[in-house]
Amino acid sequence: MAVKSHWQRATQGNTDEHLGEQRRRSDTTTRHLTTRHGQRRSHSQSGLAAIANFRSIEHTLLSGTWDISGLKLSIPKFVTSIGSVLTSFGVFWFLRHTRTGKAILAVEMDREAAVIMGINTERINSLSFGIGSALVGVAGALLATHYYIYPFVGGTFGLICFCIVALGGFGSVEGAFIAGILVGVVQTLGGYIFDPAYKLAIVFAMYLITVWIRPQGLRGW
Repeated sequence: MAVKSHWQRATQGNTDEHLGEQRRRSDTTTRHLTTRHGQRRSHSQSGLAAIANFRSIEHTLLSGTWDISGLKLSIPKFVTSIGSVLTSFGVFWFLRHTRTGKAILAVEMDREAAVIMGINTERINSLSFGIGSALVGVAGALLATHYYIYPFVGGTFGLICFCIVALGGFGSVEGAFIAGILVGVVQTLGGYIFDPAYKLAIVFAMYLITVWIRPQGLRGW
């Protein structure tokens, strides 16, 4: 009986220790899952806050409007338009009248022929990427004078820019310039005549019709 009682106490002790170990593991797992859930929720809330984080420059050097015979002209938008035109002409001149610009056009037209002529295509690719990034920076600086800013603001213009480049013709700076003006006019008139909610649909419809009739774009080769 004594041996049996001793064995029962030993068995009961091992069972209690096993149950205690299981409870500790369960508590640890619960705390770990709770912590991960809290972190995910925090990251999700941070992401939502970043998406909704709209900013604008309140006091700029360019502000106000000009009243020309009853026509209200926004100074920031006017300066932005002039800056974009000057930048476009600057890029056009660079591509047409400098050796580096001509090398960029040559690589864009025929990469293999450019390599045969001794053009360093890898260097040209890097330079082209740098010029494109600089142009994006110029566009952002000009838009910031009158347009609100948020982390994903680039997505607003990405699709429109693709339509403009494809509409004007890939590889044609003057084509992109003409297409940009055309898209701006159609977008403004479409929103004025019909409804502002349909102005982008009108632009995309014009793009689809144009590339269906002329796949290379307005000035593409």
